[in-house]
This record gives sequence, structure tokens and C-alpha cells, in this order.
Amino acid sequence: MTTAAEDRRRRAVALSTEGRHEEAAALLGPVVAAPEAEPADVLILGLVLSNAGKVREAAQALYRGTQRFPGEAVLHENLGVLLIGLGGFAEAVHAFGRAVERGGDNANVRDGLCTCFAQLGDAEAARRQGVASLEAKDRQALAAGPVFPLPAGAPAPFDPTEPQRNVIAFSLWGAKELYCEGALRNARLIPELYPGWTARFYCDETVPAAVREGLAAAGAEVLLRPRPQRIFDGLLWRFEPVGDPAVARFLVRDADSLVSVQERVAVDAWLASGRHFHVMRDWLTHTDLILAGLWGGVGGILPPVERLVADFRPFRGANLHFDQDLLRIMAWPTVRQSVLIHDSYFPCLGSEPFPALGRLPAGWRVGQTWTGRKLKAPEAVDRRR
Repeated sequence: MTTAAEDRRRRAVALSTEGRHEEAAALLGPVVAAPEAEPADVLILGLVLSNAGKVREAAQALYRGTQRFPGEAVLHENLGVLLIGLGGFAEAVHAFGRAVERGGDNANVRDGLCTCFAQLGDAEAARRQGVASLEAKDRQALAAGPVFPLPAGAPAPFDPTEPQRNVIAFSLWGAKELYCEGALRNARLIPELYPGWTARFYCDETVPAAVREGLAAAGAEVLLRPRPQRIFDGLLWRFEPVGDPAVARFLVRDADSLVSVQERVAVDAWLASGRHFHVMRDWLTHTDLILAGLWGGVGGILPPVERLVADFRPFRGANLHFDQDLLRIMAWPTVRQSVLIHDSYFPCLGSEPFPALGRLPAGWRVGQTWTGRKLKAPEAVDRRR
């Protein structure tokens, strides 16, 4: 028989997964305030508040939790993550250090330290932490994830005369200019930069009609999907071509990041490599095995995304990194068997530098938001590989 507190926890997690974060936080308040509260209650409250965009309140809840349960490494770890979101990089380093002292040395801690050192200007320390994170995630994925069979031999040569079978997939919902304008710019760029490919945007009806019409006018496919029921559903629409055997090649990209010459040259290198998958990382915080908007492959090797989600056993609460968590466990063990990895910073897992031709100028990188691109003078030492 479940207790009232256990029932509240379960209901709060379900509500937050549906995007009803305020209701979830209200349910958790009495649970956390009770004398019999557990560290997990504090952690869930922090996650719910963070998902609601209340990062400062989440950090305050986690800080109080570390005072109440000082030996719980996971509370210090997640406090560090929230402090990064508030720009407190030096404070976050201390929080991660306390987590490690309490036995909490894991990939998430290494991710956080990598981000902190990058922001604090210590590129070499960031590089060391990033390599440690990637290698830890690789071990985790191989221990937990399935391996799906690869086709015999190399993929068929790329055929630009069938653009409908070569898909560049995006997810898009809502009316924010960052995403809608980014989508429109990508739709106009792709016919010029990626001839032989088709831009495909998976949208719901919250995307303004004028934006959807503009995408179609630029030559993109626009496929409507139901409004997301869970906070991560929309992120996964762009994975639909992954499991489709009618798709010869797919690329998955972010709507707020513009396609570029650097990535196009890298994609050409992948198409010529004889490997089935492609992964790109181009910044010190690119420490996921597969960044959800910077990868590609041959369609139909991995199962449909619905099956991947059904078989996935999440290792943390639902959040906006669910797509990358899913790829880590459910895709990477297969992808790593036949992948070309272009990585500007982390010399591990068989990665190699981006081709020299077409590299973006200082201040720009693959996967960067289009609003964040600002030219700057090159550094005396280019730390990219």
C-alpha cells in the first residue's frame, strides 16, 4: 500500500512530464516540508522547478536540500547544474567538487565541470573533463543499450537524383522568432547548400500559418503532427526518418541553428567514408555522444522512434534533454559500430577533426544558434583540432 507522500511523488512526476510544472511543484511542497522527506523529494522538486523555467527557485530548493542532507552527492551535483544556468560557474565547480567527494563522480558531473571550465577560460581543463564525460557515457551506453544489426557491406552511394529519399529533418512548434525565423532561413539555405536533399519540418498547429507557408514556398516539406502531450514529444518528431527504410540518408538538425559550409563539407566526407552514421561536435560543451541536432545516418537501421522510446528506460527524470538521453542508450551502441565522428575538441572514441576546407570563422561553430553568431578576432592559438 502506498503512502500519501509516495502518491504525491508519482503524481508530481506525471504532471511535470505533461508540462504541468506548477501543479507538480504545488503537490511536492508539503512532501519536501515534512520531517520524513527524503533526498529524492528535494531532487524531484528541483527538476520540476527547473522544467518550469524557475531556475533560481530550483537552485534555492537544492541548496536547502544540501544543508538538510549534506551527504547526498546527487543534490550537490544537481545544484551545480542549476548554478551553471544562473551563470555561477565558479560556485558550480565547488558544488561538483562536493559531489565527487561524496562518491558522485559520473558523466553528468564531468559535463558540468567541462562547461564551467570552458566558461572560465580554461580550455585544457574543459577538454580533459569533456573526454572523461564522453568515455563514461560510452561505457554506460554499452552496458545498458541494445545493438541493432548493420546491413552487410557499405551503404549504397549517395544518389542526389532522389532528393525525396535524402531528408534533413527538423522539429518546430510555437511562434518564437528564434525557431521560426531559423526554420525559414534553413529552408532557403538548404536547396543551395544541400542540392539532392529535401528539408522536412515536422510542425504542429502552434506554428503560425505564415511560417508554414513560407517553409513550403522555399521547397521544404511540412508535416503536421498533434500537439505534444509530453514535454519531449516535439523533440522526437525529427527522428521519424531514422527508422524509415525508404529514407536513403537522413540528417537531423536544430531549427534555431543554420546549416553551414563547414557541416556540408563534413557531410560529404561522411558520404564518402563508407560508414552508416555521422556525428558532429564543434564546441567545448558538445559532450553528448550524439547531439540530437548534429547527426545523420542511413534510414531503417535503427527501429522507428516509437519503439526506441517504448524500450528506453530513462536514467533520470523527464527533461528537455530526453532526446539526447534516448540517443545515448538506444542508438549509440549501434551507431558506434559504423560512424564518422567530426569533433573539434575531444580526441576520443575514434573522432577526427573537421576537414580544413570550409571551417567557420572565429566566434562561429556548427550547432550554434543563428542569433549567437558574432565575428571575433582569431585567438593566437586555435584550440580546435
